[in-house]
Amino acid sequence: MTRHLTAEQTKQVRDAYFIWHRTRREIQTTLGITASQIRLAISPNTEKQRRGRKANLSAEETQQLVDFVTKSKVNRQMSYLQLSTALFNGQYGLYTIRNTLRREGFHRGVAQKEISRA
Repeated sequence: MTRHLTAEQTKQVRDAYFIWHRTRREIQTTLGITASQIRLAISPNTEKQRRGRKANLSAEETQQLVDFVTKSKVNRQMSYLQLSTALFNGQYGLYTIRNTLRREGFHRGVAQKEISRA
């Protein structure tokens, strides 16, 4: 059985519990679903609440940050605070900039030396 119930399965569980007054055990054996799925289906708030803190930067600001960082080597080597100051007048802290870049797939590392081929 899938982990999450479909909308139709949730409706069946709610109807069986609230309209036909079936017990949880009867619903479990009839529909072949788990007790926790039944509990979640009959709970008053079936919408999952978002976890974590809301992202500070908007989608446009995130794209602006990514474009700026990928534009040149100098921009890639700027610190998080320098990026915040250059783009957003210091409005966002270093953790906001760092977490945004990490969500976009950027990671910090030591720059490699360029090998001259002469």
